[in-house]
Amino acid sequence: MKTFLSAMVFALIAVVSIPVSANVGLMGLVTSQLGVSDKQANDGIAALLATAQPNLDKPSMNSLSGIIPNMSGLLSTGNALLSSSKNSGTSGMLGQVMGGSESSLLGLNSIFEKLGLNSGMVGQFTKILLNYVSSQGSQGLMQKLQSTLL
Repeated sequence: MKTFLSAMVFALIAVVSIPVSANVGLMGLVTSQLGVSDKQANDGIAALLATAQPNLDKPSMNSLSGIIPNMSGLLSTGNALLSSSKNSGTSGMLGQVMGGSESSLLGLNSIFEKLGLNSGMVGQFTKILLNYVSSQGSQGLMQKLQSTLL
């Protein structure tokens, strides 16, 4: 009986920990490698994904959703951050004048500054995101994502 209970507890712990370890993947890499908070990691990755979304086709977005846990939540957060960045201050006005990738970069820099991160962190977050996607066996997807962000 004691062995049976131990086995059941172990099985329950294993089942419960699967989603947690999956969620820790990308965000865990960002927090451990860059020393940022969970919120900074989440919002920074969210902003990158929302920036890339308009330039990726539906199959690519579906593939990313299979690799990155809570993709829809991240996109929702990222789109809200991008929207607030576009509608605020100098970066919003410059972004409207410049358009394109320059506008996206200004928006990302603005978001990262609001998160308490310097603009140099955009590149570091991007590198971790691209390496993560590549490590999940999606080299082609990583290249598509890279072309939208760089």
